[in-house]
Amino acid sequence: MGSGAGFSDAHCRTASIGAGYKHQAIGGTQAIEATDWNTSGETTAGTSSVLKTVLSGVSVEISCLATSASGSFENTETGGEMVAAGTATVAYSFCKVSQPAGKGCSTPELVEFGVAGTTLGLGKAVKLTPAAGAEQFVGLQISGCSIKALNNTYPVKGSVIATATGATLSTNEIGVTEAGTLTVGGQKAGLTGSLTVSTPVGSALALT
Repeated sequence: MGSGAGFSDAHCRTASIGAGYKHQAIGGTQAIEATDWNTSGETTAGTSSVLKTVLSGVSVEISCLATSASGSFENTETGGEMVAAGTATVAYSFCKVSQPAGKGCSTPELVEFGVAGTTLGLGKAVKLTPAAGAEQFVGLQISGCSIKALNNTYPVKGSVIATATGATLSTNEIGVTEAGTLTVGGQKAGLTGSLTVSTPVGSALALT
């Protein structure tokens, strides 16, 4: 897998001369898979995804224990910059309403939707937007709340910038909220989560 300096870990985070994990150029269209497994605890544990916002004056938090994605991307040169762009289907699993607690609120345990992504002008980061032709990422359903005003379906719109550390893409709730690019029901929202991107056979894919 190439020569020269490499990495001591499978997620290409820690540089090391002569290590077993090394960069290899990718051309054409590449199928990808991504998972939150092994994105924390020195790549031995998973990372829950958490969406936070305020709806009807109430702090709302949706947490999902597992996240995965599959799709494809292509490397092209644009104005002297190598740009990766593609599409994927994202699945959030084992989701629940964490806040407000004790109010009977629920949300579907499985949520799936399409996204588009590009690194154009971002270096080691990816801008994620709704799939082509879609006005929103997904409609967030909340039901069963004793706080009746929360029972509704909220459009999740806008964009998110995920930063890359090796093969792992991450978002931070505070950073996303401050950027103001993601909204739920028209209100600013934050998203925390991590995904490690690889080929279908398990080779890590890192932005360089």
